[in-house]
Amino acid sequence: MQMLIFNDISPKWFLLYMDEGGPIMWVILFLSVLGLSVSLERVIFFLSARRRILEFRSIDGGHVDGAEAEIVAGRLIRAEIFEWSRHLSILEMIVRGAPMLGLLGTVLGMVEMFGALNVGGAIDARNVTGGIKEALYTTVAGLCCAVPLLFLHGLLSSVIDKREEDLNRAADLWIREEIGCGGIDDGE
Repeated sequence: MQMLIFNDISPKWFLLYMDEGGPIMWVILFLSVLGLSVSLERVIFFLSARRRILEFRSIDGGHVDGAEAEIVAGRLIRAEIFEWSRHLSILEMIVRGAPMLGLLGTVLGMVEMFGALNVGGAIDARNVTGGIKEALYTTVAGLCCAVPLLFLHGLLSSVIDKREEDLNRAADLWIREEIGCGGIDDGE
């Protein structure tokens, strides 16, 4: 068993780390790449769409009654929030799944280590502690994958909540303007 040194960032070190962590490490790597891809796509979308203006208007361009105004505004807001929320469920699944996969890799490593202890009669403390160290690589990898995505998911979710509130206020203003213009029949 070779000791991993974290200050040597090279392909050889990376492959050794992945190999010592076991096959679950490759799944966690896939989730990390997927999470990074989704994160970059969402950040680019948020930066480009933050100045986008949503126009509330009737279907035919004229004035609307109260029921139609609420329907039009509701549809526009739902469509906009759906667009902003797209792929966030992928980030959420990675945030929840990566630590669990890390734990699974750790448990599998511990089972393998204890199985090796059962074969020989003498117990070598270096083999036991080395096996524990190797088993914990997957936990570290799972947490390193999930924690940054957790913070990003929280940030993006709060931006979406603010956008939805802004849209609801704009819709309320539009409906009030329509009422002021005599376009909305409030049922009286």
